[in-house]
Amino acid sequence: MKYRAHIDGLRAFAVIPVVAFHASHSSVPGGFLGVDVFFVISGFLITSLLISDLEAKTYSIADFYERRARRILPALFFVVACTIPAALIFLPPSDLKTFGMSVAATMTFLSNIFFLKEVNYFETHAELNPLLHTWSLAVEEQFYIVYPLILALVIRKAPRFLWHALLAAGLASAVLALWASDTNPKYAFYLFPMRAWELLIGALAALGFKHAEGLTGTRLLNLLSATGLAAILLSYFFVGEALLSAGLVALPACVGAALVILFTRPGTAVHWLLTRRWIVLIGLISYSAYLWHQPIITFYKHAFPDDAIGVVVSAIVTFPIAWLTWRFVEQPFRRRKTATTPPRPVLLSSAVALTAFFCAGLALTAGNGWDRRYSAEERRVLSSFVDAHDYVPGRFDSLKGRDFSGDAGIPKVLIVGDSYGQDLVNALYETGMQEKFDLSTYHIPGHCGNLMLEDLGRYQPPESREGCAGLPGYKDPTLLDHLRHADQVWLVSSWNAWTAPLLPQSLDAMSSVTDAEIIVFGRKHFGDRLTHRFFAEGLDALVGPRELPETLAAVSLEMSKTIPAVAPYIDLQWLLCGNYSSCTNADSQGSPLTFDGTHLTPEGARYLGTLLRPYLMDQLQAGLHTGTLPSYP
Repeated sequence: MKYRAHIDGLRAFAVIPVVAFHASHSSVPGGFLGVDVFFVISGFLITSLLISDLEAKTYSIADFYERRARRILPALFFVVACTIPAALIFLPPSDLKTFGMSVAATMTFLSNIFFLKEVNYFETHAELNPLLHTWSLAVEEQFYIVYPLILALVIRKAPRFLWHALLAAGLASAVLALWASDTNPKYAFYLFPMRAWELLIGALAALGFKHAEGLTGTRLLNLLSATGLAAILLSYFFVGEALLSAGLVALPACVGAALVILFTRPGTAVHWLLTRRWIVLIGLISYSAYLWHQPIITFYKHAFPDDAIGVVVSAIVTFPIAWLTWRFVEQPFRRRKTATTPPRPVLLSSAVALTAFFCAGLALTAGNGWDRRYSAEERRVLSSFVDAHDYVPGRFDSLKGRDFSGDAGIPKVLIVGDSYGQDLVNALYETGMQEKFDLSTYHIPGHCGNLMLEDLGRYQPPESREGCAGLPGYKDPTLLDHLRHADQVWLVSSWNAWTAPLLPQSLDAMSSVTDAEIIVFGRKHFGDRLTHRFFAEGLDALVGPRELPETLAAVSLEMSKTIPAVAPYIDLQWLLCGNYSSCTNADSQGSPLTFDGTHLTPEGARYLGTLLRPYLMDQLQAGLHTGTLPSYP
C-alpha cells in the first residue's frame, strides 16, 4: 500500500491530545477522543491492506496476524517489562494487585473488559493505573481477530454487498452505542461492539478511497479536508466527560478523521500542515508515545502527587522516550528478514511471550500485592486496602428479604439502603448489636435514589433512568409487606444533591404505607483516600486528616438542618468526624476506618458501631419519640 505521510500527521493530531488530557484534563477536555481518531485510522489501514492482499490473491490470515504481532507486541512487551519494576517501587499492595491483574488482562487482549468491571475511566483513582490506556489496544485486537475473517468471507461469497455489509454493521454498532450511552455509559466507552462503528468508518473510507481520488479541484479538497480537521480539533476542546451520556459524541471527530484521510492531497493546506517533518515524526512514534505516556505520568503522580507542572514535564518527556523505543524496538522487529520468512516462528514466540507476561502479572497479585516490601506497621495499615470491597456487602446480602421472626420484645428493623446500608449492618455485627434487633434488608442503589416517589424517574440522572426503571424499588410487594410489619425502618443511602431535598416528601409518602418509626441515617465521607499518595507521604496519606468534598459536605450540613424537623435523624458525618469540613481516617489504634473514602473497613465498622451504640441500644429501643438523638450545630 502506498505510504501517505498525512496519515502519520493525523496520528500526531490524535496522540498529542490524549497525552495532554492525561496530564491535565482541563487542558484539552475532549483529548480522550484522540483514541477515536486512532480507531478510524486503524480501520482504514487494516481494510486497505486486507483488500490489497485479497485482490492480489496473497491473503493469508497467518501473515496478517504475524504483521500485527510485529507491529504491536514488541513495543508493548518492552513497555510492560519496564513498568513492572516501577510498579513494585511505587504501588502499594492494593494497587499492585490491580496492576498485576491488568497486566494479565492486557496479555489476553481483554483489558477493556477488565477495566469495565474495575474502574470508571474518568475517575481520579482509575487514571492512576499504569495500564489503563491498554483498553483501546484490546478493542483493536478484538477487531483484528474478528474482522479479517468476516471481510474475506464477504468478499469471496458476496463482493457486491461489501459496502452494504460494512454499513449495516457500523449502523448496528452505532445503535448499540446509543443504547449503552443512555443506560450504561461505561459499556459504550469500553466494549468493542459499541466501538466497532468507529473502526468501520475507517473501513468505509478505505472502500471509498479510489472514488475520492477521482475528485479534483483544490478549493473543494481544501474545504473537505479543512472541515475534517476542524471537526477533530473542535471536538477536543468542546466535548468533555459530561457529554458521554449524550450519545455518539465521537461522531464529529470520527467523520472528521475520515474526511482528512480521504481528501487531504498535495496542494491542500491540511496536507501542508500534516506533512511537516516534526508532525510526521510524532505520528511515526505515536504508538510508542501512547504506550509510554500513561505509566510515565502515573508513576510521576505517585512520586509527586501535588506537582502539576512536573506532570506536564513528564508528559513531554514521553516523546523522546517514545522515539528511542520506535527506533530501537519497533523498527527492528517490524522488518522481516526476507519476503518468504514464515509467520509461524513469530506467532509462536509471541504466544510464549504473552504467556510469560500473563504469568508475571498474576505473580504480582501474590502475597497481598507483595506487602513484604513494607514494615510490620505499614503492612497492618495497608492490609485494610487490599480486597476490602469483598467485606462490605456480605452480611447485608445475607439478610435481603428475610422474614421477621416475630420474637416478642425484639424490634423488627427493616434497613433499606445502598452500600452505606451494608456498612451499617457491618457496624451492628462488629459490635454484637445484631442480636438485639430482628433484621431484614432491602437494597436500592444509591444512583437510583432511596426515595418513595411516584415520579422519581424525572429526578434521576439521565444515565440511571432506564436501569433504575427496571428495578422494583418501593413497588416491590415484598418490600411493601416488610414495611407494614416492621417496627422501625432505617433509611441509609449515599444521599446527594438531588436526593436529599426530596427526602421530606418521600418520608411523607412512606408514612402512608407503614406505622413503623422511620429513622434516617445521613451520609458519610472521610475525604479522598487515594493510595497513590502513600509513596510520597507514607502512612499519613492513608490515616491522616483529609478535607471533605465541598458538595458532599454541603449535603450533610443541609440534611442536619432539614431532616430532624420531619423524622428522627442520625448524622453519621458529624458522629464520625465531628464536623463537615475534614475527617481523620483512623481509630484510636491508628487503623483505617475506610479503604476508599466512604466504605468501612472492619475496624471502621466496629468504630461506627461503638459510636452508635448509645443511640441504637438505649434511645432507639426505648422509642425515638421519647428519646434524645445527637444534637448538631
